[in-house]
Amino acid sequence: MSRTSILRAASAVLFLCGAAAAHAQGPSGQLVGLGDKCVDVFQSGTDAGTPVVLWECTGNPNQQWAFDEIRNVPIDQFFLYEIVGLGGQCLQPGAVGDSGFVELEMGPCGTTNSEWGTSSLTADFRLTHESTQLCLDVLGSNTANGTPMILFECRDQANQRFRLLGNSDLPAYFVPFVETDLFDGLTTLFAVRNPSADTSVTVRLAYYATDRGPGQPTASQDRVLAPRGVQTVDVRNVPGLGVFSGWVGITSIDPTTGLPLSEQDLYGDFFRVNDAGNAASGDRLVSAADVQCGEWHSRFFNGGVFSGGTRFQIFVPELPEGATQWSLRGRVYDEQGNFVDSFTTVSTLNVTTVVPSFLAQPFGAIEWEFLDGAQGHISAVMTALGRFSVGLETECRD
Repeated sequence: MSRTSILRAASAVLFLCGAAAAHAQGPSGQLVGLGDKCVDVFQSGTDAGTPVVLWECTGNPNQQWAFDEIRNVPIDQFFLYEIVGLGGQCLQPGAVGDSGFVELEMGPCGTTNSEWGTSSLTADFRLTHESTQLCLDVLGSNTANGTPMILFECRDQANQRFRLLGNSDLPAYFVPFVETDLFDGLTTLFAVRNPSADTSVTVRLAYYATDRGPGQPTASQDRVLAPRGVQTVDVRNVPGLGVFSGWVGITSIDPTTGLPLSEQDLYGDFFRVNDAGNAASGDRLVSAADVQCGEWHSRFFNGGVFSGGTRFQIFVPELPEGATQWSLRGRVYDEQGNFVDSFTTVSTLNVTTVVPSFLAQPFGAIEWEFLDGAQGHISAVMTALGRFSVGLETECRD
């Protein structure tokens, strides 16, 4: 028997002898697959044997899955999990169905039949059933609602690739960015620093286009920061990015598992740079807490004794459940506190720049309110004469 086989057998024995009580709660969320549809417990059944299918994502409890860690030491680069769903039951293979393949169903946890292996739970990953060494698969690459989930020979193809979409997806820090294809144009530079005096840290930089959610990075980079080290990035030079605007997710990860660390001790900043206008403005990194805010206050400068004005960059990393767009209302006040105007911005994008149409007011403040459950972050940039820019602090008022 090979060393790997011995380790697998030993792992199974430990599990059957009571290791189930020591499972660690891992990431959770919707398991999204082919066609951006979700792995779903059919008709929210809670009985053992309830089929598991592909279905349009709803966010309902029958599409929520928790990855409970069985083994946190990799064997053949695989980590072992139970995938726990509705009613506390586990994803597992059932009988051969009408499809001619073994179809997935819900069943009791704590058996070798409910063990799944994967090399990572970040980005697009594959799930291998530990006992059979077959992969979770969407039957026939069919994206119709109700398509059975089956076991099939593992292949590098789209109907065996999944991502976990949920709270665990949100990075620890964010940078809303813009970039152009021309050198003499607008771009974003950002820096991330490891403040530790004695420990290196691996940081994952995941770049997202404006029209995509957290589970679909356009490009991704892992960087090792030495103690007190800094990583500086010009998004204009990121290979494979090729989008005008979006956001960067920044997260410290365990380099072995690829999973986020429980402690996220990073700091940094970002600058919007306009080479053509010879101007730049800066701000600190946006933390996850910063984007979970529905009401903001900010100052503005428009016209007056100079030629220029204030732009507001609105950053919404996730749409509210079931929504296809987000809305933001601004209420404008002059320096004496008098109400001047109100306006509403509606967008489907994660990052939007707003130039309010109240230029008659040279100075004042705005009270912002995200509508219908949306949350996000607002930053302001005042530019004068096209020669310099200043970042203006905005404040969360939740």
